[in-house]
Amino acid sequence: MSTREFRPAVPAPPPTTRGTALGAVLALGGVALLVGSVVSSGDLRSLGLIGGALLVVVGVSSLTGSLREARRRRTQPPPEPALVLDQQGFAAWGGLRVRWADVVSWEVRRHHGLYRLEEHEIDLDDDPDDTEVLVDELLVFVTVADPEAFLARLAPDVRELYADFEMNDEQGRRVEVPSPIRFGVDGLDTPPAEVVAEIERLSRMAPTARPATL
Repeated sequence: MSTREFRPAVPAPPPTTRGTALGAVLALGGVALLVGSVVSSGDLRSLGLIGGALLVVVGVSSLTGSLREARRRRTQPPPEPALVLDQQGFAAWGGLRVRWADVVSWEVRRHHGLYRLEEHEIDLDDDPDDTEVLVDELLVFVTVADPEAFLARLAPDVRELYADFEMNDEQGRRVEVPSPIRFGVDGLDTPPAEVVAEIERLSRMAPTARPATL
């Protein structure tokens, strides 16, 4: 394949078949109870009519909601690709586009870093003592001769996110960032090892470094 698109991994939503079946059962049960109550002349006739009507209303509501959700899922477009690889280069988040011909080298790093939260980032309602966060992600860093030239094409807020990226290690100490041009390869709809293999195949360049396991 000349082009590969990788989208964010989205958890599979619960199936709608259970809600549809439950709605149908409740509605049919309500109809049966209504019919039985209509032909009955007992003391519980009014209760049967009320109960049957409630079952029909709940069942029809559940059935309608499940069918509407199933229709929405069928017509909902897939998420935009987070990473696109082709014969000429790659496109990553924020509109970044780099040609393989401009790539000097690339590497895969496990970003496993400890970060202290700023005061405005601490959730006082949840746990005010939780002032640190541990990041764990798999990143590809791409080295080019003039990274500023690529970043200059991006929107100012996106360019800032690329240029101002900082990395910590597990103890919270600052470590060197190989290149501002980067993208993640975990959290996608394809295993990281396959994404990395596709980068190597299309770039015709092996990574200068990579974790033992992806």
